[in-house]
Amino acid sequence: NNSKDESIRNIKVNDVEKIIKKSKVKIIFCIGKKSFQTYQKYLNDKIDLPCIYLASPSSANAMKSITDLVQEYQIIKDCLK
Repeated sequence: NNSKDESIRNIKVNDVEKIIKKSKVKIIFCIGKKSFQTYQKYLNDKIDLPCIYLASPSSANAMKSITDLVQEYQIIKDCLK
C-alpha cells in the first residue's frame, strides 16, 4: 500500500460540480497536497466555494506531530458550528 502522492497517476476527476451546487456544501477541505493541487487544477474554476488545505495525517507524512494535526483540523469543527 503506497500512500505517497507521487504514486498517483492518470487522475480522473469525478463530476462533482452538479452535486455540490445542489447541496448545502459551503466549504471544501482537501486532505494532502495532491488533493489540493487536483482541486485547484480541475475544480476551482467550476466550484465557487472556499477550499482549505489540510496536511495529510498519513504516517508517510510525519512532518507534523499529532498535536499539530489536531490543532490544524480544528477548522473543520469550527466550520460546522
